[in-house]
Amino acid sequence: YNDALDKSPLTAKAFTSLVGWALGDFLAQVFISGGPFDMKRFATLSAFGFLYHGPSGHYFYNWLDNLIKGKDGKSVGLKVMIDQVFWCPLFMTVF
Repeated sequence: YNDALDKSPLTAKAFTSLVGWALGDFLAQVFISGGPFDMKRFATLSAFGFLYHGPSGHYFYNWLDNLIKGKDGKSVGLKVMIDQVFWCPLFMTVF
């Protein structure tokens, strides 16, 4: 995985997001929702993870890391605040 991140970070993050969204929806449908498995929902959420979530997160978090240098508490806190106040609402409106 780390080798893939070094060689092709955008692709690695897109596929990682695909797996996360696909697995999350699969588990939700099987163990929580009940009823028949909704393949259209599964495909839509998987595609969303691959086409939007992974790539947009790649660019946003790279931009944020370049904007705010450091891994100290203040820097991390500021990054989390920007993520929660700006990125999450924007992301949720797209979702």
